[in-house]
Amino acid sequence: MSYSNYDHRFYFTGKGLRYFGIWATNVILTVVTLGLYYPWAKAAMRKFLWNETLLNEDRFVFHGTGKEMFRGFIIAYGMIAALLVTLYFMPFGVVLFYLGALILAPIAIYGGWRYRLSRTSWRGIHFSFRGDIGKFMGIYFVGLLFTILTLGIYAPWWRVKIMKYLFSNSQLGNYDLDFDGDGGELFGINVLGVILSVLTLYIYVPWFIANRFNFTFKNIAIYHD
Repeated sequence: MSYSNYDHRFYFTGKGLRYFGIWATNVILTVVTLGLYYPWAKAAMRKFLWNETLLNEDRFVFHGTGKEMFRGFIIAYGMIAALLVTLYFMPFGVVLFYLGALILAPIAIYGGWRYRLSRTSWRGIHFSFRGDIGKFMGIYFVGLLFTILTLGIYAPWWRVKIMKYLFSNSQLGNYDLDFDGDGGELFGINVLGVILSVLTLYIYVPWFIANRFNFTFKNIAIYHD
């Protein structure tokens, strides 16, 4: 598709310190509730991250709730439990377990993307998605192969290709989106983030996550035909 002009950029204003407070609270509540709070923790984090993301001075809104995300997690946990049953009680259970996990991973990413778009709005306008699961799985597995062959080094470039596909098949009203992030930049963010997280006993993790989120949104472009 050709675009008549390049219109706008997203930008992220979130601060690591504020995110740290939300992250720490979520960790404590998730541990205290033996993991049951996790969907609500995800909803709280997304509401913060979305609200700190702007386009033309207006913020995005995440409408998802912990309750509806909890239903999704129950389904996911059920699938994992089924795979664990095959692992222990069926012939060739190990093969079936890893094959099932391998197939479910891209489906979960694809489905999660559709869900997040359906629960995200800007100026009351919601997103839409026109992707194809077959094409997405092709991109996913080719990237996975290269990541394995390079002992994980290719992972940032793999992520960029995934984001490129997801964003280029998403729309905000009548506007088309695209993603032009660079895998090399993400690689640098990841290396620095891992080093600082280890040196600070993982206190740096919220800043690491915020930097990755900022990388994503500063590289999203929005166009109008």
